[in-house]
Amino acid sequence: VVLIVCGIAKSLGASCVSSAVLPQARKLSINSVVVSDKEAVEACGRFLVNERFLVEPACGATLAIGYDKDLVPARLRGPVVLIVCGGNIVTPSLLKQWKAQTDAHWDDFST
Repeated sequence: VVLIVCGIAKSLGASCVSSAVLPQARKLSINSVVVSDKEAVEACGRFLVNERFLVEPACGATLAIGYDKDLVPARLRGPVVLIVCGGNIVTPSLLKQWKAQTDAHWDDFST
């Protein structure tokens, strides 16, 4: 399967998946949650304001479920570990661009 990654969080996607991945995903019963670009960018902004740490939307997609528990189906709720990483491509100006592009909102100090 070959896919085109078309969201803002491009580093989350792979255009081609190894043939060994799908059987492993089924075997391990992996559950995933999909968030919108807007939710990911809003989480980036909130994290910047709260922690003074700039992350890219791929990380924001993870952070979004920490900021909005309603994004997680009730059957998946429980203890969660969120791994914060990814800031290699992001700049303050890029975050502002993504904020405008997605109509994202957060309480902030300057962006």
